[in-house]
Amino acid sequence: MPKTDEQVYKITGMNCASCVSRVEKAIRGRVSGVEDVSVNLSTGEAYVTGSISGEAVVQAVEAAGYQAQPLDTERPSHDMEDADAEARGEYQNFLIALALTLPVFVISMFHLAFPGSNWVQFVLTTPVMFWSGRRIFAQALKLARRFEANMDTLVALGTGAAYLASLAVLLDRLPMEHVYFESAAVIITLILLGRYLEARAKSRAGEAIRRLMAVQPANARVKRNGDFQEIPVDEVRLGDILLVKPGEQIPVDGEVIEGHSAVNEAMVTGESMPVAKQPGDTVIGGTLNSGGETVGSLTLQATRVGAETTLSRIIRLVERAQSSKAPIQRIADKVAGMFVPIVIVLATLTLIAWLITGNPLDAAMSAAIAVLVISCPCAMGLATPTAVQVGTGKAASMGILIRNAQSLENALKLDVLILDKTGTLTEGRPAVTDILNHAAIADDEFLRLAASLENRSEHPLARAVLNAARKRELRLSDDVDKFASTTGAGISGTVNGRRLLVGNEKFLTDQGVDPGDLPGEAEALAESGKTPLLVAIEGRPAGIIAVADPIKPTSKEAVRLLKDLGILPVMVTGDREGTAQAIAGQAGISQVHAEITPEGKLTIIKTFQRSGKKVGMVGDGINDAPALAQADVGFAVGGGTDVALEAADITLMEGDIIKAAEAIELSRRTMRTIRQNLFWAFFYNVIAIPVAALGLLVPMIAAGAMAFSSVFVVTNSLRLKGFRSELQSAGISSSGRMS
Repeated sequence: MPKTDEQVYKITGMNCASCVSRVEKAIRGRVSGVEDVSVNLSTGEAYVTGSISGEAVVQAVEAAGYQAQPLDTERPSHDMEDADAEARGEYQNFLIALALTLPVFVISMFHLAFPGSNWVQFVLTTPVMFWSGRRIFAQALKLARRFEANMDTLVALGTGAAYLASLAVLLDRLPMEHVYFESAAVIITLILLGRYLEARAKSRAGEAIRRLMAVQPANARVKRNGDFQEIPVDEVRLGDILLVKPGEQIPVDGEVIEGHSAVNEAMVTGESMPVAKQPGDTVIGGTLNSGGETVGSLTLQATRVGAETTLSRIIRLVERAQSSKAPIQRIADKVAGMFVPIVIVLATLTLIAWLITGNPLDAAMSAAIAVLVISCPCAMGLATPTAVQVGTGKAASMGILIRNAQSLENALKLDVLILDKTGTLTEGRPAVTDILNHAAIADDEFLRLAASLENRSEHPLARAVLNAARKRELRLSDDVDKFASTTGAGISGTVNGRRLLVGNEKFLTDQGVDPGDLPGEAEALAESGKTPLLVAIEGRPAGIIAVADPIKPTSKEAVRLLKDLGILPVMVTGDREGTAQAIAGQAGISQVHAEITPEGKLTIIKTFQRSGKKVGMVGDGINDAPALAQADVGFAVGGGTDVALEAADITLMEGDIIKAAEAIELSRRTMRTIRQNLFWAFFYNVIAIPVAALGLLVPMIAAGAMAFSSVFVVTNSLRLKGFRSELQSAGISSSGRMS
């Protein structure tokens, strides 16, 4: 029954960019209800959207000469064993071909003309052609029946012509001086070597996903009938109670209900520093209960299991990104789709040109075969997807989730990055920064009295005062009476019989207290981005407790990197002007928009866009949803929240703009790699075809060059695995520590 959604299929039998074009064309032309098709040569997957029948898609792909198998979109499809099986199969095929080809090559190269030598070459070459190279000829034959062609067609035509012509000479049916069995055998062997190296390199390109899958433990310790029992992780259910001991990986997403420890979340966030966990905190499946200063067991309640865990959703997101196409790839696919027929025409013209200019048949055939063999469009088909696959995988290992290749390409073009203040540039957790005590009591007593009163308040600033008291291990008083709160002004009450006021200048004045010199000190604190809480004890000004949301230690370096990348950082915040300017000054940001509503952020982005700028927006994925949607690239910081994972162009698993800067830097490196690959792929063919047509390349060398071209683009893409951002190279991590 047709259904409207996105379906994923594993496609086998593809080996060049023209195959991609052919599969996409078959699905679009033969399956009704298709809205979009994206086929990726590197991953061997097809994403099909629309009201479609899965059976119809499989039939359409098979009719085009390939095989299709539906994949479960709810679970990661990348299988570590399957990923290596192709490389092992190609290697075995290559070894058999090599063992049979070497004697043929030696006989030919050293002109070992003994009785029956040509027949020996024939006997050894035949299994190379039709056993080791059977898939090449089978695929070419399938396509020929439909009057279609791909890379296999080129190789089959070239080697088949050399083999049949040599057989005709052997049977005295063709007036040529030499046999070309060695050319046919060596070409097939080199093609198989290229495919093996290519398969091995593509397998390495998928290591990021396999590493993510590897961190998922096989078993979990779950409470059953009052005792903890080990069961397969797939059997864990929502709400189950789990025990995770030190040194063990957390099986599923959950909430800590008992215990204190430290968890290494590097495999998800890219940050190596362990994060302290206590009751009420959330943990992510696949992370490690590594401990730290507070090593201990954690008791969790499962909040996400199976395909809904953060790790599973991350893997699916990365898989989808690796199988997506950058706009530049679609151009390459169109060129490759027309390429094979053009090459066949060129090879035919080469053969005719050599013959009509009086050259012998064997020379003409050698040039035509060289044109066929050297003109494989594999490199074109692999140039973009392998770079995207490695680039997005590398990003995932850094805690950066890129939704698709389009987002990767858009990030390259950014001119402006809009930054929220709270939680992006700052820690997002107000903390006490200054205690100005003018009362005739000790600082600890001054803070203890204020914190005891603030303990009755739910305001975020009250929590900052309480946290400061806890850090000093101060014992708060329970003797609090007559507590009253005035919204936006302050609180009052008695602590141990003493009358206390905590609030702004107007609040103290309204309560009949002369603030004295406190307003002047408060103004100086406010100008530096802090919020001053004026304190009065027994009707007299006693001092000030200053609270601020401190800037992250990495923000200044991240802003510098953005500027080095040619991107204008702009702070847009709902906070007041003084605080915004102070934080912007500390971060090195010159353009600031303060006291802005969510709708105002949208207007600012549109204004930049109307001036021709490409704009990125860093927000929390919830309150900033309209602005993230309007931006050319939305960077959501949400630690894996539903909104961030499902809606953002790029999700920063750790809420630090250092990750946004690194994502942009990585996108530029990836796109530079893609351009290098495409340049090589096109330049190679532009140069190689005329050289082959002029007879300057023997078919064996042409086969080696063709294999090298594919291996080159894949290997060049693999260099992205070693990417280190400028800040990483300087030893600065998103924790703000030198690594």
